[in-house]
Amino acid sequence: MKDQSQFLPLMDAIGAQTKIAIALDGIFRWIAFPPSRKDARIPVPNRYFGIFQNGEIKVRGLEARRRDTPLWIANTQMNILTCLSKAESLDEIDVHLPRTRAFVEEEKRKLKAGKIPLKDLIVTQSLSRTVEAYRSPSPSAHAARQLQSVGRVVAPGQIMRFVYTRGAERVRVWELGVD
Repeated sequence: MKDQSQFLPLMDAIGAQTKIAIALDGIFRWIAFPPSRKDARIPVPNRYFGIFQNGEIKVRGLEARRRDTPLWIANTQMNILTCLSKAESLDEIDVHLPRTRAFVEEEKRKLKAGKIPLKDLIVTQSLSRTVEAYRSPSPSAHAARQLQSVGRVVAPGQIMRFVYTRGAERVRVWELGVD
């Protein structure tokens, strides 16, 4: 186990070279940087998760931190990280994978069986432009068109709440009800 004071010389050297003050949030037991969505060989520095020495989970750039992520997805992701947080090091991750996989499979079964409350599956996104300006409509634009079809006014910046559906409709705006 390392002590924060052991990092002070390195932090001072970085600060002296860059003229940027360096702060230490904590020391990780382990940290993971998922691959870039554009190139799987390259991790992204602003998207990571890790476990501090005290067991606290640190998450940046994952769905669990986004405001538009449905509650069920955010909770599922955080529960996965909680399962993995039991590992004292990356070498121990494999020990915790069977329980983690079992949890994920159970959550998928509940979702397929319709046992997840629909309100926990709501996606919240804002319209970035007028509905007519979308060449390839986003899910939030599809939701906006549904509101327009019943006479509601929608505008850029407006929050759209919807759930993903099977079939041609793809999404269903929450305010009009979901069957």
